[in-house]
Amino acid sequence: MLIERGLATVTGRVYQRELLGEFLYFYGHTTLTALNSDISLEAPHNWLSAIVRKPRKVFHPIRHLLLFQFLGISIGTFLPKPPSRGQTGDLSYQPFGTGPWLCLNPAADHYHQPVVTHLEISLCGDTKKPVGKFSCSCGFIYCRTGPDCSQEDAYRIGKIKAVGSVWQQKLQYLVEIEQLGLRETARRLHVDPRTINRYVQSLELTARWRSLNIPQSSDLIESPSTASISSNKSQTYHQNIWLALQAEHPQASKTALRRLAPATYIWLYRNDQEWLTQNSPALKTSVRPNNRVDWQLRDEQILAEVKEAVQNLLAAEKPVRITVSKVAKAIGHLALIEQHLDQLPLTRVYLESVVETIEDFQIRRVQWAAKILNQQSKVIEPWKIIRLAGLKPGYSEKVGRAIAFEITRTFNKEELLMISET
Repeated sequence: MLIERGLATVTGRVYQRELLGEFLYFYGHTTLTALNSDISLEAPHNWLSAIVRKPRKVFHPIRHLLLFQFLGISIGTFLPKPPSRGQTGDLSYQPFGTGPWLCLNPAADHYHQPVVTHLEISLCGDTKKPVGKFSCSCGFIYCRTGPDCSQEDAYRIGKIKAVGSVWQQKLQYLVEIEQLGLRETARRLHVDPRTINRYVQSLELTARWRSLNIPQSSDLIESPSTASISSNKSQTYHQNIWLALQAEHPQASKTALRRLAPATYIWLYRNDQEWLTQNSPALKTSVRPNNRVDWQLRDEQILAEVKEAVQNLLAAEKPVRITVSKVAKAIGHLALIEQHLDQLPLTRVYLESVVETIEDFQIRRVQWAAKILNQQSKVIEPWKIIRLAGLKPGYSEKVGRAIAFEITRTFNKEELLMISET
Protein backbone atom coordinates (compact mmCIF):
# COMPACT_ATOMS: atom_id res chain seq x y z
CA MET A 1 0.00 0.00 0.00
CA LEU A 2 2.93 2.32 0.59
CA ILE A 3 4.17 1.48 -2.92
CA GLU A 4 0.81 2.46 -4.41
CA ARG A 5 0.99 5.77 -2.53
CA GLY A 6 4.46 6.43 -3.95
CA LEU A 7 6.06 6.12 -0.51
CA ALA A 8 8.14 3.01 -1.29
CA THR A 9 9.89 1.38 -4.22
CA VAL A 10 8.60 -1.80 -5.85
CA THR A 11 11.36 -3.70 -4.05
CA GLY A 12 10.02 -2.61 -0.66
CA ARG A 13 12.41 0.22 0.21
CA VAL A 14 10.41 2.86 2.13
CA TYR A 15 10.98 6.56 1.52
CA GLN A 16 11.15 7.29 5.24
CA ARG A 17 11.39 11.09 5.13
CA GLU A 18 8.47 11.40 2.69
CA LEU A 19 6.40 9.02 4.83
CA LEU A 20 7.10 11.00 8.01
CA GLY A 21 6.28 14.29 6.29
CA GLU A 22 2.94 13.12 4.89
CA PHE A 23 2.03 11.39 8.16
CA LEU A 24 2.67 14.56 10.17
CA TYR A 25 0.73 16.65 7.65
CA PHE A 26 -2.20 14.20 7.93
CA TYR A 27 -2.48 14.20 11.74
CA GLY A 28 -0.46 17.10 13.16
CA HIS A 29 1.66 17.12 16.30
CA THR A 30 -1.28 17.92 18.61
CA THR A 31 -3.28 14.79 17.76
CA LEU A 32 -0.23 12.53 17.81
CA THR A 33 0.95 13.93 21.15
CA ALA A 34 -2.50 13.32 22.68
CA LEU A 35 -2.22 9.67 21.61
CA ASN A 36 1.37 9.40 22.88
CA SER A 37 2.49 8.72 19.29
CA ASP A 38 4.22 11.91 18.18
CA ILE A 39 7.14 11.71 15.73
CA SER A 40 9.86 14.09 14.60
CA LEU A 41 11.43 14.60 11.19
CA GLU A 42 14.81 15.11 12.84
CA ALA A 43 14.75 11.93 14.93
CA PRO A 44 16.45 9.07 13.06
CA HIS A 45 14.52 6.42 15.02
CA ASN A 46 10.78 6.56 15.73
CA TRP A 47 7.87 4.16 15.91
CA LEU A 48 6.53 4.97 12.42
CA SER A 49 9.83 4.11 10.74
CA ALA A 50 10.03 0.89 12.73
CA ILE A 51 6.46 -0.26 12.11
CA VAL A 52 6.92 -0.35 8.33
CA ARG A 53 10.10 -2.41 8.60
CA LYS A 54 10.40 -6.10 9.41
CA PRO A 55 8.17 -6.93 12.42
CA ARG A 56 10.83 -7.39 15.07
CA LYS A 57 8.87 -5.39 17.65
CA VAL A 58 5.36 -5.21 19.07
CA PHE A 59 3.49 -1.92 18.59
CA HIS A 60 0.49 -0.57 20.44
CA PRO A 61 -2.84 -1.17 18.63
CA ILE A 62 -3.48 2.59 18.51
CA ARG A 63 -0.39 3.07 16.37
CA HIS A 64 -1.54 0.34 13.99
CA LEU A 65 -4.92 2.10 13.77
CA LEU A 66 -3.21 5.43 13.06
CA LEU A 67 -1.34 3.87 10.15
CA PHE A 68 -4.55 2.21 8.84
CA GLN A 69 -6.37 5.54 8.95
CA PHE A 70 -3.49 7.29 7.17
CA LEU A 71 -3.57 4.70 4.36
CA GLY A 72 -7.37 4.96 4.12
CA ILE A 73 -8.11 1.30 4.84
CA SER A 74 -10.00 -0.70 7.43
CA ILE A 75 -8.76 -3.60 9.50
CA GLY A 76 -10.99 -5.99 7.56
CA THR A 77 -9.52 -4.81 4.27
CA PHE A 78 -5.96 -5.06 5.50
CA LEU A 79 -6.09 -8.44 7.21
CA PRO A 80 -6.65 -11.25 4.65
CA LYS A 81 -9.04 -14.10 5.14
CA PRO A 82 -7.40 -17.20 6.65
CA PRO A 83 -5.94 -19.21 3.74
CA SER A 84 -7.19 -22.66 2.93
CA ARG A 85 -5.18 -25.66 4.00
CA GLY A 86 -2.02 -25.88 1.92
CA GLN A 87 -2.27 -22.25 0.78
CA THR A 88 -0.64 -19.06 2.00
CA GLY A 89 -1.90 -15.51 1.95
CA ASP A 90 -0.26 -13.14 -0.57
CA LEU A 91 0.04 -9.48 0.39
CA SER A 92 2.86 -8.70 -2.01
CA TYR A 93 2.74 -5.71 -4.33
CA GLN A 94 1.25 -6.69 -7.70
CA PRO A 95 1.62 -3.81 -10.16
CA PHE A 96 0.54 -6.06 -13.05
CA GLY A 97 -2.29 -7.86 -11.27
CA THR A 98 -2.45 -11.55 -10.49
CA GLY A 99 -1.39 -14.17 -13.01
CA PRO A 100 -1.59 -15.84 -15.35
CA TRP A 101 -0.93 -13.00 -17.78
CA LEU A 102 -1.54 -12.60 -21.52
CA CYS A 103 0.83 -13.97 -24.14
CA LEU A 104 1.41 -11.28 -26.76
CA ASN A 105 3.10 -13.50 -29.36
CA PRO A 106 1.07 -13.00 -32.60
CA ALA A 107 2.58 -16.19 -34.03
CA ALA A 108 1.30 -18.44 -31.22
CA ASP A 109 -2.06 -20.26 -31.13
CA HIS A 110 -2.64 -18.91 -27.62
CA TYR A 111 -2.23 -15.26 -28.68
CA HIS A 112 -3.98 -12.88 -26.21
CA GLN A 113 -4.74 -15.76 -23.87
CA PRO A 114 -3.72 -15.81 -20.15
CA VAL A 115 -1.09 -18.52 -20.29
CA VAL A 116 2.02 -16.68 -19.01
CA THR A 117 2.90 -17.85 -15.51
CA HIS A 118 6.44 -16.51 -15.13
CA LEU A 119 6.83 -12.82 -14.22
CA GLU A 120 9.92 -11.01 -12.94
CA ILE A 121 9.49 -7.52 -11.47
CA SER A 122 12.40 -5.08 -11.28
CA LEU A 123 12.82 -1.35 -10.67
CA CYS A 124 13.51 1.12 -13.48
CA GLY A 125 16.67 3.06 -12.61
CA ASP A 126 15.42 6.28 -14.24
CA THR A 127 11.69 6.47 -13.46
CA LYS A 128 11.71 4.27 -10.30
CA LYS A 129 8.63 2.51 -11.70
CA PRO A 130 8.11 -1.27 -11.72
CA VAL A 131 9.18 -3.12 -14.88
CA GLY A 132 7.62 -6.51 -15.61
CA LYS A 133 9.37 -9.22 -17.64
CA PHE A 134 6.81 -11.74 -18.96
CA SER A 135 8.15 -15.11 -20.19
CA CYS A 136 5.84 -17.52 -22.05
CA SER A 137 6.39 -21.21 -22.68
CA CYS A 138 6.46 -20.50 -26.44
CA GLY A 139 9.74 -18.63 -25.93
CA PHE A 140 8.26 -15.14 -26.37
CA ILE A 141 9.55 -12.71 -23.72
CA TYR A 142 8.43 -9.10 -23.44
CA CYS A 143 8.71 -6.25 -20.94
CA ARG A 144 6.64 -3.22 -20.04
CA THR A 145 6.69 -0.49 -17.44
CA GLY A 146 3.92 -0.51 -14.86
CA PRO A 147 1.83 -0.32 -12.94
CA ASP A 148 -1.15 -1.35 -15.07
CA CYS A 149 -3.90 1.23 -14.68
CA SER A 150 -6.51 -0.22 -17.06
CA GLN A 151 -7.40 -3.45 -18.85
CA GLU A 152 -5.84 -2.08 -22.06
CA ASP A 153 -2.43 -1.95 -20.36
CA ALA A 154 -2.36 -5.75 -20.27
CA TYR A 155 -2.11 -5.75 -24.09
CA ARG A 156 0.80 -3.31 -24.16
CA ILE A 157 4.40 -4.28 -25.01
CA GLY A 158 7.25 -2.00 -24.04
CA LYS A 159 10.10 -4.06 -25.48
CA ILE A 160 10.48 -7.55 -26.92
CA LYS A 161 13.37 -9.38 -25.25
CA ALA A 162 13.10 -12.66 -27.21
CA VAL A 163 10.77 -13.83 -29.97
CA GLY A 164 11.18 -17.58 -29.46
CA SER A 165 11.11 -20.57 -31.79
CA VAL A 166 7.36 -20.37 -32.52
CA TRP A 167 7.71 -16.80 -33.82
CA GLN A 168 10.75 -17.73 -35.92
CA GLN A 169 8.95 -20.71 -37.48
CA LYS A 170 6.01 -18.47 -38.35
CA LEU A 171 8.42 -15.98 -39.94
CA GLN A 172 9.98 -18.72 -42.07
CA TYR A 173 6.53 -19.88 -43.19
CA LEU A 174 5.41 -16.37 -44.19
CA VAL A 175 8.68 -15.60 -46.01
CA GLU A 176 9.53 -18.83 -47.79
CA ILE A 177 6.17 -20.64 -48.15
CA GLU A 178 3.60 -17.85 -48.56
CA GLN A 179 6.32 -15.54 -49.97
CA LEU A 180 4.72 -12.41 -48.54
CA GLY A 181 6.24 -8.98 -48.95
CA LEU A 182 8.29 -7.24 -46.29
CA ARG A 183 5.58 -4.92 -44.98
CA GLU A 184 2.85 -7.56 -44.96
CA THR A 185 5.12 -9.93 -43.04
CA ALA A 186 5.90 -7.18 -40.53
CA ARG A 187 2.19 -6.36 -40.18
CA ARG A 188 1.23 -9.98 -39.43
CA LEU A 189 3.98 -10.40 -36.83
CA HIS A 190 3.33 -6.95 -35.28
CA VAL A 191 6.89 -5.64 -35.67
CA ASP A 192 8.57 -3.08 -37.91
CA PRO A 193 10.15 -4.05 -41.27
CA ARG A 194 13.68 -3.55 -39.95
CA THR A 195 13.11 -6.26 -37.36
CA ILE A 196 11.90 -8.63 -40.08
CA ASN A 197 14.98 -7.90 -42.21
CA ARG A 198 17.27 -8.50 -39.24
CA TYR A 199 15.79 -11.91 -38.46
CA VAL A 200 15.63 -12.94 -42.14
CA GLN A 201 19.33 -12.18 -42.39
CA SER A 202 20.29 -13.93 -39.12
CA LEU A 203 18.21 -17.03 -39.97
CA GLU A 204 19.50 -16.97 -43.59
CA LEU A 205 15.99 -17.15 -45.05
CA THR A 206 15.26 -16.71 -48.76
CA ALA A 207 13.03 -13.64 -48.98
CA ARG A 208 11.23 -12.58 -52.15
CA TRP A 209 11.89 -8.88 -51.63
CA ARG A 210 15.64 -9.50 -51.35
CA SER A 211 15.84 -11.31 -54.69
CA LEU A 212 14.05 -8.40 -56.34
CA ASN A 213 16.95 -6.09 -55.41
CA ILE A 214 19.64 -8.23 -57.13
CA PRO A 215 20.54 -6.79 -60.57
CA GLN A 216 20.19 -9.17 -63.48
CA SER A 217 22.88 -9.12 -66.23
CA SER A 218 23.20 -12.01 -68.65
CA ASP A 219 26.82 -11.10 -69.34
CA LEU A 220 27.94 -11.22 -65.71
CA ILE A 221 25.52 -13.39 -63.75
CA GLU A 222 24.72 -17.04 -64.12
CA SER A 223 21.48 -18.25 -62.57
CA PRO A 224 21.78 -21.95 -61.74
CA SER A 225 19.85 -23.27 -58.76
CA THR A 226 21.44 -22.74 -55.39
CA ALA A 227 21.66 -26.43 -54.72
CA SER A 228 23.80 -27.05 -57.82
CA ILE A 229 26.28 -24.22 -57.34
CA SER A 230 29.62 -25.41 -56.09
CA SER A 231 31.82 -23.40 -53.77
CA ASN A 232 33.86 -21.88 -56.61
CA LYS A 233 30.77 -21.08 -58.66
CA SER A 234 29.15 -19.47 -55.60
CA GLN A 235 32.20 -17.28 -55.17
CA THR A 236 32.13 -16.22 -58.84
CA TYR A 237 28.37 -15.75 -58.68
CA HIS A 238 28.46 -13.33 -55.74
CA GLN A 239 31.57 -11.53 -56.99
CA ASN A 240 29.82 -10.85 -60.30
CA ILE A 241 26.77 -9.52 -58.47
CA TRP A 242 28.93 -7.20 -56.36
CA LEU A 243 30.79 -5.87 -59.42
CA ALA A 244 27.55 -5.45 -61.36
CA LEU A 245 26.08 -3.40 -58.53
CA GLN A 246 29.06 -1.04 -58.58
CA ALA A 247 28.77 -0.70 -62.36
CA GLU A 248 25.10 0.28 -62.08
CA HIS A 249 25.63 2.56 -59.06
CA PRO A 250 29.09 4.11 -59.46
CA GLN A 251 28.40 6.81 -56.82
CA ALA A 252 27.00 4.44 -54.20
CA SER A 253 28.90 3.78 -51.00
CA LYS A 254 29.71 0.37 -49.61
CA THR A 255 26.84 0.63 -47.15
CA ALA A 256 24.38 1.53 -49.93
CA LEU A 257 25.51 -1.44 -52.02
CA ARG A 258 25.11 -3.69 -49.03
CA ARG A 259 21.47 -2.64 -48.70
CA LEU A 260 20.85 -3.46 -52.37
CA ALA A 261 22.20 -7.02 -52.08
CA PRO A 262 22.47 -7.99 -48.41
CA ALA A 263 22.69 -11.74 -49.09
CA THR A 264 25.63 -11.27 -51.49
CA TYR A 265 27.42 -8.96 -49.06
CA ILE A 266 27.01 -11.44 -46.18
CA TRP A 267 28.30 -14.35 -48.32
CA LEU A 268 31.38 -12.41 -49.44
CA TYR A 269 31.99 -11.07 -45.93
CA ARG A 270 31.96 -14.59 -44.50
CA ASN A 271 33.76 -16.43 -47.30
CA ASP A 272 35.89 -13.91 -49.27
CA GLN A 273 36.43 -10.91 -47.03
CA GLU A 274 39.79 -9.93 -48.52
CA TRP A 275 38.35 -9.77 -52.07
CA LEU A 276 35.34 -7.81 -50.77
CA THR A 277 37.61 -5.22 -49.16
CA GLN A 278 39.73 -4.79 -52.28
CA ASN A 279 36.74 -4.52 -54.62
CA SER A 280 34.52 -2.15 -52.66
CA PRO A 281 34.20 1.64 -52.94
CA ALA A 282 36.70 3.56 -50.85
CA LEU A 283 35.44 5.20 -47.69
CA LYS A 284 34.32 8.73 -48.44
CA THR A 285 35.28 11.36 -45.91
CA SER A 286 32.99 14.32 -45.66
CA VAL A 287 34.57 17.73 -45.97
CA ARG A 288 33.30 20.09 -43.34
CA PRO A 289 32.57 23.66 -44.39
CA ASN A 290 35.06 26.14 -43.03
CA ASN A 291 32.78 28.21 -40.84
CA ARG A 292 35.47 30.17 -39.05
CA VAL A 293 34.51 32.03 -35.89
CA ASP A 294 35.69 35.55 -35.21
CA TRP A 295 36.84 34.79 -31.67
CA GLN A 296 37.93 38.35 -30.98
CA LEU A 297 34.45 39.67 -31.70
CA ARG A 298 32.89 36.77 -29.82
CA ASP A 299 35.16 37.50 -26.83
CA GLU A 300 34.07 41.15 -26.68
CA GLN A 301 30.39 40.21 -26.90
CA ILE A 302 30.65 37.55 -24.20
CA LEU A 303 32.66 39.86 -21.95
CA ALA A 304 29.89 42.48 -22.01
CA GLU A 305 27.29 39.85 -21.13
CA VAL A 306 29.48 38.42 -18.36
CA LYS A 307 30.02 41.83 -16.74
CA GLU A 308 26.29 42.50 -16.72
CA ALA A 309 25.58 39.07 -15.25
CA VAL A 310 28.16 39.55 -12.49
CA GLN A 311 26.63 42.90 -11.53
CA ASN A 312 23.18 41.31 -11.37
CA LEU A 313 24.48 38.50 -9.16
CA LEU A 314 26.20 40.96 -6.84
CA ALA A 315 23.01 43.01 -6.61
CA ALA A 316 20.91 39.99 -5.60
CA GLU A 317 18.91 40.42 -2.41
CA LYS A 318 20.67 37.46 -0.82
CA PRO A 319 24.35 36.86 -1.62
CA VAL A 320 25.08 34.42 -4.46
CA ARG A 321 28.57 33.02 -4.92
CA ILE A 322 30.27 34.18 -8.12
CA THR A 323 31.54 31.12 -9.99
CA VAL A 324 32.34 30.49 -13.63
CA SER A 325 29.44 28.07 -14.07
CA LYS A 326 26.99 30.39 -12.29
CA VAL A 327 27.90 33.29 -14.57
CA ALA A 328 27.89 31.09 -17.68
CA LYS A 329 24.42 29.76 -16.86
CA ALA A 330 23.17 33.29 -16.24
CA ILE A 331 24.11 34.35 -19.80
CA GLY A 332 23.05 31.05 -21.37
CA HIS A 333 26.53 30.11 -22.67
CA LEU A 334 27.62 27.35 -20.28
CA ALA A 335 28.97 25.02 -22.98
CA LEU A 336 30.81 27.84 -24.77
CA ILE A 337 32.61 29.05 -21.66
CA GLU A 338 33.38 25.55 -20.35
CA GLN A 339 34.82 24.31 -23.66
CA HIS A 340 36.32 27.44 -25.29
CA LEU A 341 37.32 29.75 -22.44
CA ASP A 342 40.94 29.59 -23.62
CA GLN A 343 39.83 31.27 -26.87
CA LEU A 344 38.16 34.11 -24.94
CA PRO A 345 41.14 35.77 -23.22
CA LEU A 346 39.36 38.98 -22.14
CA THR A 347 36.48 37.04 -20.64
CA ARG A 348 38.86 34.61 -18.94
CA VAL A 349 40.91 37.37 -17.29
CA TYR A 350 37.77 39.13 -16.04
CA LEU A 351 36.28 35.93 -14.64
CA GLU A 352 39.52 35.14 -12.82
CA SER A 353 39.32 38.56 -11.18
CA VAL A 354 35.72 38.23 -9.94
CA VAL A 355 35.34 34.51 -9.19
CA GLU A 356 35.02 33.93 -5.44
CA THR A 357 36.56 31.21 -3.33
CA ILE A 358 34.48 29.73 -0.53
CA GLU A 359 36.33 31.92 1.95
CA ASP A 360 35.73 35.06 -0.13
CA PHE A 361 32.05 34.24 -0.36
CA GLN A 362 31.82 33.68 3.39
CA ILE A 363 33.38 37.09 4.05
CA ARG A 364 30.89 38.74 1.69
CA ARG A 365 28.05 37.00 3.51
CA VAL A 366 29.42 38.29 6.83
CA GLN A 367 29.43 41.86 5.45
CA TRP A 368 25.90 41.39 4.13
CA ALA A 369 24.66 40.01 7.47
CA ALA A 370 26.18 42.93 9.40
CA LYS A 371 24.55 45.38 7.01
CA ILE A 372 21.13 43.74 7.47
CA LEU A 373 21.43 43.75 11.26
CA ASN A 374 22.51 47.38 11.21
CA GLN A 375 19.51 48.32 9.04
CA GLN A 376 17.21 46.54 11.49
CA SER A 377 18.81 48.53 14.36
CA LYS A 378 19.72 45.32 16.15
CA VAL A 379 22.72 44.83 18.40
CA ILE A 380 25.40 43.20 16.26
CA GLU A 381 26.83 40.20 18.03
CA PRO A 382 29.03 37.42 16.62
CA TRP A 383 26.42 34.68 16.93
CA LYS A 384 23.84 36.80 15.10
CA ILE A 385 26.20 37.38 12.18
CA ILE A 386 27.17 33.71 12.05
CA ARG A 387 23.54 32.58 12.03
CA LEU A 388 22.34 35.12 9.46
CA ALA A 389 25.35 34.49 7.20
CA GLY A 390 24.76 30.74 7.40
CA LEU A 391 28.30 29.92 8.51
CA LYS A 392 29.11 26.45 9.69
CA PRO A 393 31.64 25.67 12.43
CA GLY A 394 35.21 25.44 11.21
CA TYR A 395 35.38 28.65 9.18
CA SER A 396 38.84 30.16 8.64
CA GLU A 397 40.65 32.75 10.76
CA LYS A 398 40.25 35.27 7.95
CA VAL A 399 36.47 34.94 8.18
CA GLY A 400 36.69 35.29 11.97
CA ARG A 401 38.66 38.51 11.58
CA ALA A 402 35.99 39.78 9.17
CA ILE A 403 33.31 39.14 11.82
CA ALA A 404 35.36 40.99 14.45
CA PHE A 405 35.97 43.88 12.06
CA GLU A 406 32.24 44.32 11.37
CA ILE A 407 31.47 44.38 15.09
CA THR A 408 34.28 46.89 15.81
CA ARG A 409 33.19 49.11 12.94
CA THR A 410 29.64 49.12 14.27
CA PHE A 411 30.80 50.07 17.78
CA ASN A 412 32.88 52.95 16.35
CA LYS A 413 29.83 54.26 14.53
CA GLU A 414 27.76 54.11 17.72
CA GLU A 415 30.46 55.99 19.68
CA LEU A 416 30.64 58.71 17.04
CA LEU A 417 26.86 59.02 17.14
CA MET A 418 26.87 59.38 20.93
CA ILE A 419 29.62 62.05 20.77
CA SER A 420 27.76 64.02 18.12
CA GLU A 421 24.53 63.87 20.16
CA THR A 422 26.41 65.11 23.24
